[in-house]
Amino acid sequence: MFIRILSIIPRWSLYVLLLIIPIFFLPFTSEIVELPKQYLMYALVGIGFLAWLLRGFLERKIEIRRTPADLALLMLWVVALISSIFSKDRTVSFFGSYDQLTFGFIPLTFYLLLYFLIIQSVDNKKQIARLVRLLAWGITLGAIYFWLKVIGAVPVHPFLPQWNPAALTQGRFGILLAIPLAAGFLGLMDAGGRRAKIGLGIMAAIAYITMLAIGHTAILIFGAVALAAAVILATGEKSQERPAVISVMLTALLIFVLLAIFKGLRFLTLTVLPAEVSLAQLTSFKIAGGTIMDGIGRALIGSGPGTFAHAFSAFRPESFNLNLLWSLRFSAPFSEASGLLATLGILGLLPFLFLVLTVGSMIFSGRSAPRSNAGSQNTDLVRHSGILWLIVVFALFAVPFTTALWVAFFSALALTMAAFGLTRPSETFKKWNIAYDSTRYAIGASFCTLALLAAFLTLGVYLGRFYAGEIAFARGLSQGARREYDLAIDTVARAAGRNPESVRYYLTLTRLQFQSATEASRQEKPDADKVGARIVGAVQTARRATELAPNSAAAWEQLGTMYAQVIALAPEARQWAVDAFSRAIELEPSNPVLYLWRGQLQSAMQKPEEARRDLERAIELKPNYLEAHIVMAVFLEAEGNRDGAVQILERALPYGSGNMEFLVQLARAYVNRDKDDDRANAERILNALLARNPDYANARFIRGTLYEKQGKSAEAVADFRKVEELNPGNAEVKAKIQTLTGQLAPPISPPQSEE
Repeated sequence: MFIRILSIIPRWSLYVLLLIIPIFFLPFTSEIVELPKQYLMYALVGIGFLAWLLRGFLERKIEIRRTPADLALLMLWVVALISSIFSKDRTVSFFGSYDQLTFGFIPLTFYLLLYFLIIQSVDNKKQIARLVRLLAWGITLGAIYFWLKVIGAVPVHPFLPQWNPAALTQGRFGILLAIPLAAGFLGLMDAGGRRAKIGLGIMAAIAYITMLAIGHTAILIFGAVALAAAVILATGEKSQERPAVISVMLTALLIFVLLAIFKGLRFLTLTVLPAEVSLAQLTSFKIAGGTIMDGIGRALIGSGPGTFAHAFSAFRPESFNLNLLWSLRFSAPFSEASGLLATLGILGLLPFLFLVLTVGSMIFSGRSAPRSNAGSQNTDLVRHSGILWLIVVFALFAVPFTTALWVAFFSALALTMAAFGLTRPSETFKKWNIAYDSTRYAIGASFCTLALLAAFLTLGVYLGRFYAGEIAFARGLSQGARREYDLAIDTVARAAGRNPESVRYYLTLTRLQFQSATEASRQEKPDADKVGARIVGAVQTARRATELAPNSAAAWEQLGTMYAQVIALAPEARQWAVDAFSRAIELEPSNPVLYLWRGQLQSAMQKPEEARRDLERAIELKPNYLEAHIVMAVFLEAEGNRDGAVQILERALPYGSGNMEFLVQLARAYVNRDKDDDRANAERILNALLARNPDYANARFIRGTLYEKQGKSAEAVADFRKVEELNPGNAEVKAKIQTLTGQLAPPISPPQSEE
């Protein structure tokens, strides 16, 4: 009886997994969609595999079915292992990162175990069809949730997914919907009962309408590709048997194409969906190309699974600085294909190519088989499951993958192999039989079984600790948002204790410690000891982040920023900050922000040549970088080169003509140089700024200074009085007013711009 239960558990764990993985979420962590799906997969696949293993141990024999895909999948696993060992960030490569946790060596291992479980547990047409439909219905339930959100039946709550429970973005969700769309239509091509046909029709209709409602051009094109693949590869022999279904498919395909071409024809988007930010496809492949050109090793095995963020920093093109999103760091590419090329290299792509050729040969060999033979229904099943897998393969070039997409990838591949095994078992499933009672295998098999059990239990303990850390981290973020910094710091520190390899925890802890120090310093009676302890803690925590991720430009930038904040307390921190930004520049050489930071620090350290070089490089990398032009102008003025200061700002005028801060700095430079038409130019700019915002204190102060130079004392006093009204207690302004009204005044220091 117990052995029979063990034989059922793997199959039912698969049923549950494929049905609920698209809709599963938990509200206990800061990320409620992908992280819970990963842990659900670990749990169900682990339970199924352990049950299969324990059954073999109790029966004293293990039978392992082999498939034509095994060699390619083994190669993929080995390449991922080697790439993880030599990764730019081993922790991320082995376990996945928070931003890209769907793929890493551990997640890949469980995806392959999912494939293995399906091959070992599914052995008839009914089970294969059930798994396909469970996956499709799980995604369809996500679409139903989407429509409930549209009509307002699901309330807005931070514990609930914003639009769908299947993916973090609508683009990825829309691509995922191609699976129930194709599965529904392909199911209608088979003979079946009326109830089954109605269910399949509803599934396809919901998926189709939801794709139209999301309305992204890429989704419409992808839907058309999916339907075209189904029509071409699966319906040839049944075109006379199911003409109505084929006509509907062609009509749906045509609508997809027309709406993709004529974007103004969209009519089903009932609400405004949030804008989605992603890296451009061309930029993604440029970064991947840069990675594989970075030596033979990176060409073969990439930068390591899950490390696209490191590749982005290293090979971020200079042209990206002209993009509106130039200040963002992307941890995911436009498509999974470009990400795999960057992180797994050429060797990592070869298994995928082999799998495509293998499945393609199965589909076309099925098409060439006689329709009258007894295995025709199994042949249809091969083609249908194979088409679903190819649709997911197409998705590799459309979006970065989610957990649900990877589960669909490996489960559809396994189901295709299982279906092909029903048509040609001798060609597909070769078997290994290992008997525990055999003197040849007894010791080795028993040892391997117990070792696997121990490994799974150990991994389960670690994953449990990591998940507990995520729960604590989410609670710490909530406390920080409520400005309960002391509680938040303690909570995030506990999270770091449960997962001490998480760089994200230390970066967040750094931010919280600095916010706590800032708030404490603003108290009526600041606690100097607390402020100092928090600042020192922030620096130490940021340093810990760089130790964990020495190849992370973001971590080094954060450390440099922390050092820059404590220069007043520890002057030697300025050189530490320079060193941190220098390391960040090595890792991300095309980021102008890093050069600007280092240039300002070099200027303060009386290193004019180094400062000038960094500031010029920042402007070269981003010609429309207004802040860099302003800092460069101040630097040139400090050197006495007022002509150069004006010239550098005038060069940026085409970019800054609508920026008030830039224009007031240009007016200030004109007033300071005071040559030719400078006064007239400055007055024209300042008058225009004050016409737009009469309370712009900086502009009024500079215009007052200009009037003072022109001898217009009354106008100058009027401007300075307005500045005093806007900034009560400003000593410089009071001194100006006293001087201009003929009263004694203390020496005047250079004016300070408003914070």
